[in-house]
Amino acid sequence: MRINNNQLLILNSRYKKNRLYSNTVTASDKTMLFYCYVAFLLFVSLSCSRHTSVSSMLPNHKPSIVGTWRLYEDIVTDSLGNKIYLFGEHPIGYFIYEPSGHLSIHIMRIPAPSPLNFSTASIEQLRERLEAGLSYFGHYTIKDDSTVIHHVEGGTVASYIGTDQLRRYRIKGDTLQIGSPVNPCCRLIREE
Repeated sequence: MRINNNQLLILNSRYKKNRLYSNTVTASDKTMLFYCYVAFLLFVSLSCSRHTSVSSMLPNHKPSIVGTWRLYEDIVTDSLGNKIYLFGEHPIGYFIYEPSGHLSIHIMRIPAPSPLNFSTASIEQLRERLEAGLSYFGHYTIKDDSTVIHHVEGGTVASYIGTDQLRRYRIKGDTLQIGSPVNPCCRLIREE
């Protein structure tokens, strides 16, 4: 028996009608349902607010230090309670904590120092340039909910290179406060 194209189309349409009204669930139907469920979960996770992760909506979730943070304040308080602005009242900078464990810290005084020809600059001009900012990079380890260790590999602060710098931190909403154990001086806002 030979089936022509018209007969094949009729058989195919009958099969589709029977599948629509069938009460049996096949393995391919279960697979399709699974993929729809995965797509729904992906949609929900991607449609969350730009600063909210799905995991942060879970109960007892601690906010993560991972991300890019923009500096808006860097104040050190001395033993008498006086505030000292190491990089001026309006410094700029970023603290970047990558999911891979890399970190990059940059702070710069505003207004920035004037352009400088390093080959003809005086010692005082070079010192001013170095004091106008701070940068270092390396890896980090989260010690606990309020402590991160910066494993410094290089940067502009020679005494930091090859050392572990302990930093206390606190995250509240999209704000990070971080600094030395004695003086958490930097305040930053989470960036996208």
